Amino acid sequence: MIVLLTVLNSCSLFWSETNELEINGKVKKVTKIRCRIKQDSLNNQVNDTAMVEITYLNIKGQLKKRINKLYINNKISKTGLTTYLYDEQDILITEYYESEEDSVKLQVNYSYKDLLLDKTYSKIFDESYRTDYSENYYYHGNNKLKHRVMKYTEIDTISMDTTYSQIAEFKYDKNGHLISSDWENSPNDYNKMYTFINDKQGYRTKEISIDKLSKSTDTTYFEYEFDRNDNWIKTKSLRNNKLVEITNRIIEYK
Repeated sequence: MIVLLTVLNSCSLFWSETNELEINGKVKKVTKIRCRIKQDSLNNQVNDTAMVEITYLNIKGQLKKRINKLYINNKISKTGLTTYLYDEQDILITEYYESEEDSVKLQVNYSYKDLLLDKTYSKIFDESYRTDYSENYYYHGNNKLKHRVMKYTEIDTISMDTTYSQIAEFKYDKNGHLISSDWENSPNDYNKMYTFINDKQGYRTKEISIDKLSKSTDTTYFEYEFDRNDNWIKTKSLRNNKLVEITNRIIEYK
Protein backbone atom coordinates (compact mmCIF):
# COMPACT_ATOMS: atom_id res chain seq x y z
CA MET A 1 0.00 0.00 0.00
CA ILE A 2 1.41 3.35 -1.05
CA VAL A 3 0.52 5.21 2.16
CA LEU A 4 2.04 2.48 4.30
CA LEU A 5 5.30 2.65 2.36
CA THR A 6 5.28 6.40 2.81
CA VAL A 7 4.86 6.09 6.55
CA LEU A 8 7.60 3.50 6.96
CA ASN A 9 10.06 5.37 4.76
CA SER A 10 9.47 8.62 6.60
CA CYS A 11 9.79 7.14 10.10
CA SER A 12 13.01 8.33 11.73
CA LEU A 13 13.33 5.17 13.83
CA PHE A 14 13.47 3.17 10.61
CA TRP A 15 16.89 4.74 10.08
CA SER A 16 18.37 3.37 13.29
CA GLU A 17 17.57 -0.19 12.20
CA THR A 18 20.23 0.10 9.49
CA ASN A 19 22.70 2.17 11.56
CA GLU A 20 21.80 5.30 9.62
CA LEU A 21 21.92 7.64 12.61
CA GLU A 22 25.06 6.05 14.04
CA ILE A 23 27.38 8.09 11.85
CA ASN A 24 30.87 9.01 13.01
CA GLY A 25 31.88 12.64 12.56
CA LYS A 26 29.91 15.76 11.82
CA VAL A 27 27.65 15.21 8.83
CA LYS A 28 25.49 17.65 6.88
CA LYS A 29 24.13 15.48 4.06
CA VAL A 30 23.72 11.80 3.21
CA THR A 31 22.72 10.46 -0.21
CA LYS A 32 21.75 6.82 -0.62
CA ILE A 33 21.36 5.15 -4.00
CA ARG A 34 19.85 1.66 -3.96
CA CYS A 35 20.05 -0.45 -7.11
CA ARG A 36 18.65 -3.88 -7.88
CA ILE A 37 20.98 -6.09 -9.88
CA LYS A 38 19.47 -7.74 -12.94
CA GLN A 39 20.70 -9.63 -15.98
CA ASP A 40 20.02 -8.54 -19.56
CA SER A 41 19.37 -10.87 -22.51
CA LEU A 42 23.13 -11.36 -22.94
CA ASN A 43 23.52 -12.22 -19.25
CA ASN A 44 25.31 -8.95 -18.53
CA GLN A 45 24.84 -7.25 -15.16
CA VAL A 46 22.42 -4.30 -15.23
CA ASN A 47 21.88 -1.87 -12.35
CA ASP A 48 18.20 -1.00 -11.96
CA THR A 49 17.84 2.05 -9.70
CA ALA A 50 15.14 1.47 -7.09
CA MET A 51 15.52 4.47 -4.77
CA VAL A 52 17.49 7.65 -4.22
CA GLU A 53 17.26 9.14 -0.74
CA ILE A 54 18.81 12.51 0.14
CA THR A 55 18.88 13.44 3.82
CA TYR A 56 19.94 16.75 5.34
CA LEU A 57 20.97 17.12 8.98
CA ASN A 58 20.95 20.32 11.04
CA ILE A 59 23.92 21.76 12.93
CA LYS A 60 23.09 19.51 15.89
CA GLY A 61 23.20 16.37 13.78
CA GLN A 62 19.43 15.87 13.83
CA LEU A 63 17.22 15.03 10.88
CA LYS A 64 16.22 18.21 9.04
CA LYS A 65 14.58 17.02 5.84
CA ARG A 66 14.61 14.05 3.50
CA ILE A 67 13.90 13.77 -0.21
CA ASN A 68 12.90 10.27 -1.29
CA LYS A 69 12.73 9.31 -4.97
CA LEU A 70 11.27 5.94 -5.98
CA TYR A 71 12.07 4.49 -9.40
CA ILE A 72 10.46 2.01 -11.77
CA ASN A 73 12.57 0.87 -14.74
CA ASN A 74 15.14 3.55 -13.90
CA LYS A 75 12.52 6.31 -14.14
CA ILE A 76 11.21 8.35 -11.22
CA SER A 77 7.73 7.20 -10.24
CA LYS A 78 7.30 9.13 -7.00
CA THR A 79 9.08 11.91 -5.11
CA GLY A 80 8.39 12.63 -1.47
CA LEU A 81 9.59 15.28 0.96
CA THR A 82 9.72 14.74 4.72
CA THR A 83 10.49 17.57 7.15
CA TYR A 84 11.03 17.29 10.90
CA LEU A 85 9.87 19.55 13.73
CA TYR A 86 11.51 19.70 17.19
CA ASP A 87 10.41 21.31 20.45
CA GLU A 88 12.47 23.74 22.56
CA GLN A 89 14.33 20.76 24.12
CA ASP A 90 15.34 19.54 20.62
CA ILE A 91 13.00 16.54 20.88
CA LEU A 92 11.38 15.38 17.65
CA ILE A 93 7.62 15.91 17.94
CA THR A 94 6.25 15.93 14.38
CA GLU A 95 7.22 14.97 10.87
CA TYR A 96 5.44 16.08 7.71
CA TYR A 97 5.40 14.23 4.41
CA GLU A 98 4.10 15.32 1.03
CA SER A 99 4.42 13.96 -2.50
CA GLU A 100 4.83 15.83 -5.77
CA GLU A 101 2.97 13.21 -7.84
CA ASP A 102 -0.25 12.99 -5.85
CA SER A 103 -2.17 14.70 -3.09
CA VAL A 104 -0.87 12.54 -0.25
CA LYS A 105 0.05 14.63 2.79
CA LEU A 106 0.98 12.97 6.02
CA GLN A 107 1.65 14.18 9.55
CA VAL A 108 3.18 11.79 12.08
CA ASN A 109 3.08 12.86 15.74
CA TYR A 110 5.50 11.67 18.41
CA SER A 111 4.72 11.24 22.12
CA TYR A 112 7.19 10.48 24.92
CA LYS A 113 7.26 8.93 28.37
CA ASP A 114 10.18 9.62 30.72
CA LEU A 115 12.01 11.21 27.75
CA LEU A 116 11.77 7.97 25.74
CA LEU A 117 9.73 7.68 22.56
CA ASP A 118 6.46 6.01 23.57
CA LYS A 119 4.21 6.24 20.52
CA THR A 120 3.94 7.62 17.00
CA TYR A 121 0.55 8.03 15.39
CA SER A 122 -1.20 9.47 12.37
CA LYS A 123 -4.65 9.62 10.78
CA ILE A 124 -5.44 10.39 7.15
CA PHE A 125 -8.94 11.27 5.98
CA ASP A 126 -10.17 11.16 2.41
CA GLU A 127 -13.57 11.26 0.76
CA SER A 128 -13.72 7.48 0.61
CA TYR A 129 -11.37 6.11 3.25
CA ARG A 130 -9.65 6.73 6.57
CA THR A 131 -6.15 5.55 7.41
CA ASP A 132 -5.04 4.88 10.99
CA TYR A 133 -1.37 4.31 11.77
CA SER A 134 0.42 3.90 15.10
CA GLU A 135 3.60 2.51 16.59
CA ASN A 136 4.26 1.69 20.25
CA TYR A 137 7.76 1.38 21.72
CA TYR A 138 9.09 -0.69 24.65
CA TYR A 139 12.56 -0.65 26.18
CA HIS A 140 15.25 -2.71 27.92
CA GLY A 141 16.39 -1.65 31.39
CA ASN A 142 19.25 0.28 29.80
CA ASN A 143 16.71 2.37 27.82
CA LYS A 144 17.66 0.72 24.52
CA LEU A 145 14.73 -0.20 22.29
CA LYS A 146 13.43 -3.72 23.01
CA HIS A 147 10.14 -4.12 21.16
CA ARG A 148 8.09 -2.12 18.66
CA VAL A 149 4.56 -2.77 17.43
CA MET A 150 3.22 -1.14 14.26
CA LYS A 151 -0.48 -1.13 13.35
CA TYR A 152 -1.96 0.16 10.13
CA THR A 153 -5.57 0.03 8.86
CA GLU A 154 -7.57 1.46 5.96
CA ILE A 155 -11.29 1.89 6.53
CA ASP A 156 -14.01 2.58 3.97
CA THR A 157 -15.75 5.67 5.38
CA ILE A 158 -19.04 4.80 3.66
CA SER A 159 -19.42 1.15 4.67
CA MET A 160 -17.01 1.46 7.65
CA ASP A 161 -15.45 -1.84 6.58
CA THR A 162 -11.73 -2.42 7.09
CA THR A 163 -10.36 -2.87 3.58
CA TYR A 164 -6.72 -3.39 4.53
CA SER A 165 -4.80 -3.96 7.74
CA GLN A 166 -1.27 -4.72 8.77
CA ILE A 167 0.41 -5.52 12.08
CA ALA A 168 4.17 -5.79 12.42
CA GLU A 169 6.24 -6.58 15.50
CA PHE A 170 9.95 -5.80 15.76
CA LYS A 171 12.32 -7.12 18.43
CA TYR A 172 15.73 -5.71 19.35
CA ASP A 173 18.76 -6.94 21.30
CA LYS A 174 20.08 -5.24 24.44
CA ASN A 175 22.02 -2.78 22.27
CA GLY A 176 18.90 -1.70 20.38
CA HIS A 177 19.73 -3.51 17.14
CA LEU A 178 16.92 -5.17 15.21
CA ILE A 179 16.98 -8.99 15.47
CA SER A 180 13.54 -10.04 14.16
CA SER A 181 10.29 -8.81 12.61
CA ASP A 182 6.92 -10.47 12.10
CA TRP A 183 4.41 -9.16 9.53
CA GLU A 184 0.68 -9.99 9.34
CA ASN A 185 -1.55 -8.57 6.60
CA SER A 186 -5.19 -8.80 5.70
CA PRO A 187 -5.76 -9.67 2.88
CA ASN A 188 -2.95 -12.22 3.11
CA ASP A 189 -0.54 -10.68 0.61
CA TYR A 190 2.46 -10.19 2.90
CA ASN A 191 2.82 -12.52 5.90
CA LYS A 192 6.49 -12.99 6.64
CA MET A 193 8.91 -13.47 9.49
CA TYR A 194 12.47 -12.14 9.41
CA THR A 195 15.48 -13.01 11.55
CA PHE A 196 18.49 -10.70 11.44
CA ILE A 197 22.07 -11.52 12.40
CA ASN A 198 24.27 -8.55 13.28
CA ASP A 199 27.99 -8.16 13.90
CA LYS A 200 29.49 -6.62 17.05
CA GLN A 201 29.00 -3.11 15.67
CA GLY A 202 25.33 -3.80 14.96
CA TYR A 203 25.64 -4.02 11.18
CA ARG A 204 23.33 -6.56 9.62
CA THR A 205 25.28 -9.45 8.09
CA LYS A 206 22.52 -12.01 7.48
CA GLU A 207 18.75 -11.99 6.96
CA ILE A 208 16.50 -15.05 6.95
CA SER A 209 12.93 -14.56 5.72
CA ILE A 210 10.11 -17.09 6.00
CA ASP A 211 6.86 -16.85 4.08
CA LYS A 212 4.28 -18.02 6.61
CA LEU A 213 1.85 -19.13 3.90
CA SER A 214 4.10 -21.05 1.51
CA LYS A 215 6.74 -21.88 4.17
CA SER A 216 9.45 -20.93 1.67
CA THR A 217 12.64 -19.34 2.99
CA ASP A 218 15.25 -16.95 1.64
CA THR A 219 18.64 -16.12 3.10
CA THR A 220 20.41 -12.86 2.28
CA TYR A 221 23.97 -11.93 3.24
CA PHE A 222 25.33 -8.39 3.47
CA GLU A 223 28.82 -7.06 2.82
CA TYR A 224 30.06 -3.55 3.66
CA GLU A 225 32.69 -1.06 2.59
CA PHE A 226 33.70 1.79 4.91
CA ASP A 227 35.28 5.22 4.57
CA ARG A 228 38.14 6.65 6.64
CA ASN A 229 35.66 7.61 9.40
CA ASP A 230 34.45 4.00 9.70
CA ASN A 231 31.07 4.87 8.23
CA TRP A 232 29.70 2.43 5.66
CA ILE A 233 29.56 3.79 2.14
CA LYS A 234 28.55 0.67 0.22
CA THR A 235 26.57 -2.47 0.93
CA LYS A 236 26.09 -5.55 -1.21
CA SER A 237 23.18 -7.96 -0.79
CA LEU A 238 23.72 -11.56 -1.90
CA ARG A 239 21.04 -14.23 -2.14
CA ASN A 240 21.88 -17.81 -3.11
CA ASN A 241 25.45 -16.63 -3.77
CA LYS A 242 24.12 -14.15 -6.30
CA LEU A 243 24.45 -10.37 -6.07
CA VAL A 244 20.90 -8.94 -5.96
CA GLU A 245 21.29 -5.38 -4.68
CA ILE A 246 23.87 -2.65 -4.14
CA THR A 247 23.42 0.44 -1.99
CA ASN A 248 25.90 3.30 -2.20
CA ARG A 249 25.96 5.99 0.47
CA ILE A 250 27.62 9.35 -0.14
CA ILE A 251 28.36 11.17 3.12
CA GLU A 252 29.14 14.89 3.07
CA TYR A 253 30.96 15.99 6.21
CA LYS A 254 30.92 19.46 7.72
